[in-house]
Amino acid sequence: MQNLNTKKNHIRFLPALALFAFICFIRHFKDYMSTYNTTLFALSYDYGFISRGFMGSVFNFVGDLLPWDIHNYMGVYNFNGFFTIVYYLVLFWFYKVCLDHCKDENKRNLKYLIVFLSLFAFTMWTTTINFGRLDLYLFIFMLISVILIIEEKHEWLIIPIGIICTCIHQGYVFTNANTILVLLLYKILLGNPKNRKKYVAIFLLYFLSISALFLYFEFFSHVNGEAIVAEVKAAAKALSKSGKTYNPSIINHEILGLDVTEDELEYHIENAREFPVFCVLFSPYIFFGFRFFIKLVLDKAASLEKRFAYFAFLAGGLTMLPQFLLKVDYGRYMFNLIFYYVSLLIVALAMKDRTIENHLETLKGELKKLTPLTFVWFLYPFLLTPFRAVAISYPIKKLAEILADPELSFFLQPK
Repeated sequence: MQNLNTKKNHIRFLPALALFAFICFIRHFKDYMSTYNTTLFALSYDYGFISRGFMGSVFNFVGDLLPWDIHNYMGVYNFNGFFTIVYYLVLFWFYKVCLDHCKDENKRNLKYLIVFLSLFAFTMWTTTINFGRLDLYLFIFMLISVILIIEEKHEWLIIPIGIICTCIHQGYVFTNANTILVLLLYKILLGNPKNRKKYVAIFLLYFLSISALFLYFEFFSHVNGEAIVAEVKAAAKALSKSGKTYNPSIINHEILGLDVTEDELEYHIENAREFPVFCVLFSPYIFFGFRFFIKLVLDKAASLEKRFAYFAFLAGGLTMLPQFLLKVDYGRYMFNLIFYYVSLLIVALAMKDRTIENHLETLKGELKKLTPLTFVWFLYPFLLTPFRAVAISYPIKKLAEILADPELSFFLQPK
């Protein structure tokens, strides 16, 4: 009878969450796709095996199949609108798989984690700055890979999926691949010993293939840039809303291989202003999250293999460090970090990791002592979303501007 009641609650939970997703979509969706994102779909393998050319090639392929021309703003807009819906469907597929595999007594904690992750995941790709981002496709494929690992079916598909993701955006090596690599390592260390060689082979082939592609796209894919740049610019203009503009930064970096660091200097200044504000505002989550993983690593009741796997979970977020040091899209990177750590806990519950189950119960008790109003832990971050691109979020950006303004700052300014 208890199992039947749990299943009914499970059935009610996902539709309620879907309604919340729809409300978030309606609230934040705007009828606009930025020139930065439309320009990316002008890059395709029609110009050779170039960086970030995969989705543009898929877009062209779909266009060739349809009886009408989609190589215009509304065409690329509707293309990305369709795959935004696919993203939501895959995300809910991931949630359902995890709920199906989780033990009944841990489903409440799992639902808490799912709701917390959804606060960020439901709003991320609907804003004007992020609608149509290539990251959308990285998350679709990454979630499919995670599902394959949980289900322990067709895991070999992870290798070609990783190759596709690196072809979509070579930054995948730093932003999303960490999730797959640490979960494969978890399977190697703690999974069925009979499958260990299989997971070692998948881990090595996955890592080597995406690393080789990253090196190629970063250093060897721009040799024909001067010959194709005019044609790419024309294609990019055709996809913009005005039909006359394109994003020069993408063309300069991805086609000509130029360093755009100086062009992004003002964004680095914005990052330096906003990041400390983010750290202060999210300090409770950073503190309890970091302490949670440290306790896992130091748990003497766990086996050495488990503790090493937990260390990999904790350290896996460091793959984002080059992005924070060299790039400027801190909103995207913070979303990736939050998604990485929370999704790992969700997957751990789905894989029935008893140590993580026990530590989550302990953490829940500690948080309840701080405030019995559980919804506060969800409402507070929701007020600081959606995350953006260079700006982490508008509320954080505005607060950072106030603190940095000599006329409005709370701090004493030198005369």
